[in-house]
Amino acid sequence: MSSIITNTILTNYPVAGVDNDSQGFRDNFTRIQLALAQAKAELIQFENKALLKTNLDGTNVNPVTSDIAGGIIVNGRYNKFYGSSNYTSTPGVNGTVVSNVTVSISLWNGIYQAYALAQNTTVTFIQWPDNGQYGNIRVQFTASTSTDVTLTSITSSNGGKVIPDVSFPALTITNNAYYVIEAWSVDHGANVFLKYIGKFNKPT
Repeated sequence: MSSIITNTILTNYPVAGVDNDSQGFRDNFTRIQLALAQAKAELIQFENKALLKTNLDGTNVNPVTSDIAGGIIVNGRYNKFYGSSNYTSTPGVNGTVVSNVTVSISLWNGIYQAYALAQNTTVTFIQWPDNGQYGNIRVQFTASTSTDVTLTSITSSNGGKVIPDVSFPALTITNNAYYVIEAWSVDHGANVFLKYIGKFNKPT
């Protein structure tokens, strides 16, 4: 509930046709000032703590974002809940990768990221969530030209250990297919589990 007090402001002051005391003006201005100060304080609280769809300033240059201050949702029910992705209709939305790939779990590229590779590539997963928090990501690769490229190694930041599933193949990436892998960790990337999702032929 708002604590803004408005009922003490005398909206009919000064009274027409009456010799009004100047103290009444000062009292009224003081009440207005206190109400505005309280309104400002509450708006600041709103700006700092509320979840918003767009920016309050109305410019709407970018949608506002919120990590809910790291809040925990327990047994929540949702109707629609989408993960962000850097994938568009053009494979390799980050453009052609001519050097090694750094896949950030924390940045806004999303939980599904796509890359077109131009040469043999090392993949490094970085910015895992804090220890004890589960983070996972799927990554799609294709070759940018007809020349096949190889994923030479897959690593984790800070010297983390990558643990592939027993059927994880040596990956040679071609430009006529998409190759998808998934990685996850619960210990800030110290141990990263790796799964080969599959090869998906491009439509002809």
